[in-house]
Amino acid sequence: MLRAPRPLFRLRTVAVLLILGTTLSRPLGAGESASPGRIPSFHGGFLHPAGVDVLGYTVEHRWREGVYPYYTFGVPSFAAAGLAFYAKHDRSGPVVTVGVGLGSIAYGSAAYQWRLRERLFLKVGGGYTTGIAYSGLFPVASVEKRY
Repeated sequence: MLRAPRPLFRLRTVAVLLILGTTLSRPLGAGESASPGRIPSFHGGFLHPAGVDVLGYTVEHRWREGVYPYYTFGVPSFAAAGLAFYAKHDRSGPVVTVGVGLGSIAYGSAAYQWRLRERLFLKVGGGYTTGIAYSGLFPVASVEKRY
């Protein structure tokens, strides 16, 4: 008897990855991250510039002034990696991202981030993706909480 193919991933798998990522990235103390230069965050909105997803978890690593390689797990893009270029990472200012991933073969975006609170940011802008399900322009409107 023929069986329907299993989906590549399930919502439960995504939830486990998000919980595992959160657990492994918890700060050691007030204002300290698990390793220097490592910035974990959660984001939600439509859509986030790093990964083209509506809900996800991202870890950025400070490489050079204004340049942050990152990896991200989210829904619906599942997983992606790329580079983010910030004028001012911890303050309001422009941010540009480029990356590759599952779901979005390649993408790029330009947004402006507003610092709402010490570790809370709003990002608004737009981007372009070449993906499996969709290729074209996409909006960026998301909230990001950094740890």
